[in-house]
Amino acid sequence: MKRHALYSIIALLLATLLFEGQKETIRGKDPWEDKKSYIEQQTEENLLVNGSMEEGFYWKYPNHFVAKGWERWWIHGSVLPEYDDTDKSDVRPEYDGEHAQTYFKWGASYTAGIYQTVTGLSPCTPYQLTMWARSHSLAGALPHARIGLDPQGLDFTPDGAVKSGLPPQTVWSDEQTALFTWEQLSVQAEPLGDRLTAILYTAPWRPNDGRTYYFDAYWDAGKLIHSPSPDGRLSEPDSWAPSEFIQNLSAVSLLDQVIITWNTSSPASTQVWYEITSAAVVAQNPPTALATPVDLTPVTQHRVVIEGLRSGEVVSFVALSRRPVDAQCVTEASAPRSVSTLLTTDRVPRPNPWSPSEDIQNFTATHVLESIVATWDTPNLAATTQVWYNVIPATPITPTGTLSYTVPVYLPLIVASHPTNYKFATHLDLAPVTHHLAFIEDIQEGDTVNLVALSSYIVDDERVVTLVSDSIQVKVGDIPPTTSTYLPMLLCNSQ
Repeated sequence: MKRHALYSIIALLLATLLFEGQKETIRGKDPWEDKKSYIEQQTEENLLVNGSMEEGFYWKYPNHFVAKGWERWWIHGSVLPEYDDTDKSDVRPEYDGEHAQTYFKWGASYTAGIYQTVTGLSPCTPYQLTMWARSHSLAGALPHARIGLDPQGLDFTPDGAVKSGLPPQTVWSDEQTALFTWEQLSVQAEPLGDRLTAILYTAPWRPNDGRTYYFDAYWDAGKLIHSPSPDGRLSEPDSWAPSEFIQNLSAVSLLDQVIITWNTSSPASTQVWYEITSAAVVAQNPPTALATPVDLTPVTQHRVVIEGLRSGEVVSFVALSRRPVDAQCVTEASAPRSVSTLLTTDRVPRPNPWSPSEDIQNFTATHVLESIVATWDTPNLAATTQVWYNVIPATPITPTGTLSYTVPVYLPLIVASHPTNYKFATHLDLAPVTHHLAFIEDIQEGDTVNLVALSSYIVDDERVVTLVSDSIQVKVGDIPPTTSTYLPMLLCNSQ
C-alpha cells in the first residue's frame, strides 16, 4: 500500500507539471455530490458481494490485495499490474467509505481487472450493473475502462490468467473517457441461467514515443440490481407466429374480469398484451396497446387476471413467455385470442341456493314518475348490480251486474307464482361497488312490481357467487280519478 501511495504521488506530480494548463479541462466538474446523491437513492438490494469494497481485502501472491468476493484477472502472457486497497488519502471518505479496489503499473500497458460471479438469479430477467470508475494516466493516454456482464455466468479464469479470451457473450458498457475524475459506468444483461458474471476491465493505451508512463484504475460503489424495462414489458417477440411452447391457452370471463391461463414446456416468465374494444370494433393483430404487469418468476403454469372491465367489452390478447433458447433469451407468443364480458342485457348467475342474504342490506324501491328506483348496500364486499322483477299489470274490465260504469275499470292481476321465477331484469352493471342503484323503466300506472336485488362477486378468481335479497312489492300510482276505477281481482283455484 505504501508503494502504491508513492507511485500515485509521483504520477500526480508529473501530471501537474506537464499538463497544468489542461488540468481543469480534463477534470471538469467534480461529480462528487451527484454520485453521493445517487448512492443514497439506491434502495433495491445489491446482489454483488462487497460492491462497496468496504468489506475487506484478501492477500494474493506475489503481494496483491483484492476486494473480498472478487477475483483478479489479466491476459495470459501480458504484464500483470499491482492490485491494492486504497486508503482514505486516495478516496473521499464521505463518498463510499474509505476503500476502493485499485490496480496500477508503471512503464507498461496491461489488460486486467477483477470479476465476480453472482448466482441465484432468474433466467431471462434484466439486471443492471453499475460501478464508479476513476482512471489516471499521462499525456492523454486513454484508460479504455469498462464494465461487462456475461449472461452465461462463467468463472473464466480460476488462476487469474486469461488464456482463452474473455467470455464471448459479455455485454459491455461504454468506455470511460474522463481522466482524474469519478465516472459511473452502467450495463444491462439477462442471464441465460441463474448466473451472471460481472467483469471490471481496464486496458490503457501506451503511445510508442519512448516515454515512460503510469496507469492506474480505481473501482468503487458497485451495484447489481434487478432492472425491469422502463415500459414494464417483456422484449417484443422476434416473430409473432404462434409458438408451440405455449400450450393449453384458456380465457374465461367472470363478471368484470378475464382470467387467462396457459402452460409452457419449461419454466418461463408471464405477461399478456391486450386491447379492449366494443364488439363492433376489430382489434389490431397482434393486440399490443396494453400489458399486464410482467411476472419474471420462471414457471410452467401461467395465470393472468385482467380486471375492471365493463359489460359488453371484448378483450383481444396474446400470451407471452420469455425463456433461454440456444444461448439467447427469446420471447414466445401465443396465437391472438378474444373473449367477451357479459352484455348489459345479460343476467348474473342464478343464486344457489336461493335464500335472502344478510350481506344485502337497506333494500328499498321507490316509484318515481314512470320508473322504479331500487337501492341497496353490500357493505362487506364490492359486487355487481342488477334487479330481477315481474310486472303485474292493471287489467281493464267491463262492469256487469248492478255496477254501471261508462269508463274502463282496471284490476291488478295477482297471480301466485314461484318466488324465484322473474321474467325481467334491469341492465347489468359489472362495476364492483358497495352501494347499488338500479332502474326499472316504463312502468305503467296501476302496475304492481315484484322485485329482488342481486349482487355477484368473484371468489378465488375462479367462481361467481350471487347474493339475493328478500323480495319487495311496489304499487305504481295512486287511487285513480273518477274517470277510472281500479278494483282488485283475485284469481283462485276452484274447489
